[in-house]
Amino acid sequence: MTFIDSSGLGTLVTCFSAVRKHGGSMKLAHVPKQVADLLALTKLEEFFETYASEEAALASQTPQAGGVRR
Repeated sequence: MTFIDSSGLGTLVTCFSAVRKHGGSMKLAHVPKQVADLLALTKLEEFFETYASEEAALASQTPQAGGVRR
C-alpha cells in the first residue's frame, strides 16, 4: 500500500477492533513513510505495531495457550 485515505483508515480501525475482540493482534509490515506519517498524525500509530518486514512481524507473534502458530 502506498496511499491511504480516511476510508482506508476506517477499514484498518474496523479490522483492528474485530481482531482484538477475538483476542488477536494486528501488525503492519512494509509501511511506507507517507502512511506511517499519517498513522502518527492521526495518533493511530499507538494501536498498530509496524515492522520493516513480514518476517519481523511474524517473528513478533507469541503463541497463545491452545492456539495454533503458523
